[in-house]
Amino acid sequence: MSGPGDSSGVPQPTRERLALREAQYAAARARGEEILAAQRAMDAARGTASSYLGEVTATVSARGLLTDLQITPRGAALGPQVLGRLVSTTIREALLDLEGNLIAAVDETGHSEASAALVAEVTGGLRGPLAALDDTEAARQQ
Repeated sequence: MSGPGDSSGVPQPTRERLALREAQYAAARARGEEILAAQRAMDAARGTASSYLGEVTATVSARGLLTDLQITPRGAALGPQVLGRLVSTTIREALLDLEGNLIAAVDETGHSEASAALVAEVTGGLRGPLAALDDTEAARQQ
């Protein structure tokens, strides 16, 4: 009589197919875990920048949203046009910092095609806000 773990009655080709499927399933689970680890690391990433003299400091979330903006009294005294330019430039630098931090966060979790694709997707999403800030700066200079 054979027990529950006994596969002596199962034909060899069936056992081989089963072993192949189990290996594929284990590999898929490992890729999924790697992507989840990369996603968690990316979700924790932030980007921060300060203007040269520290009048403006900006922080952006992992999704590129402005989460903190600090303006010193000296920054407020610069006037609206200069301050606006300084705020835009500082936010742009925070987004660039975020981009680097996202790449570093995923590199720390282990680099794979799936995590690289995830980084490419998220950093690609930062192109819109960066381009808008560049357009705003270009319009101010005209």
